[in-house]
Amino acid sequence: MWKSMWRANKWGIIALLIGGAVLFGFDLYLRPRDKQLADQVLTVGVCSLLFAVALASWISARKDI
Repeated sequence: MWKSMWRANKWGIIALLIGGAVLFGFDLYLRPRDKQLADQVLTVGVCSLLFAVALASWISARKDI
């Protein structure tokens, strides 16, 4: 089961890992300067990342149909 899930969603999983690392880096950079801004950037970033990966997965699935 895990192998088939990895094969089907490899690029989405990689995008989520890289995007999460980038957002974590931004959070580490911004948090000492402005906690509220860091929270806002993290919230918008996570939502945008999830939306972009979900949209790309949906479009990819629609092409295969």
